[in-house]
Amino acid sequence: MGIESRVERGMTAFLLVLVSLPGLAAGLCLGLSFAFTPAAIASGEHLGPLRGSVTRCAGCTLCGMSRAFSAFSHGDVAGALAFNRGVVVGYPLACLAVLVSIYCVWRTLRDRPRFFAAPAVSTPLPTAQESELHV
Repeated sequence: MGIESRVERGMTAFLLVLVSLPGLAAGLCLGLSFAFTPAAIASGEHLGPLRGSVTRCAGCTLCGMSRAFSAFSHGDVAGALAFNRGVVVGYPLACLAVLVSIYCVWRTLRDRPRFFAAPAVSTPLPTAQESELHV
């Protein structure tokens, strides 16, 4: 196996990681919003193993958005808007990030970009003399 093919595989893997990370992060947020209710997030259950070291959830900067995502995932639109009105923009953007990331991974795997392929040969445009009809 040549160095170029190993480097191409490495570059393709890097490209796959690059296009999949936003979708993975958004998918994790959406998945956790289905797993926890807003009350569970407010009580700190979403902290998991860190819950023992923290006496209670002090509330991070995005706590309102976390509870809004959770309420929206559980069908409580009014409650979601009460927690944070930005959920109307954030939730569809998170869904879009997941879909775009899936599409980009599929295209990358399907097309297998060639980083060291020979450049395409372009044909020069015909000059005015070559394009005239000779009778």
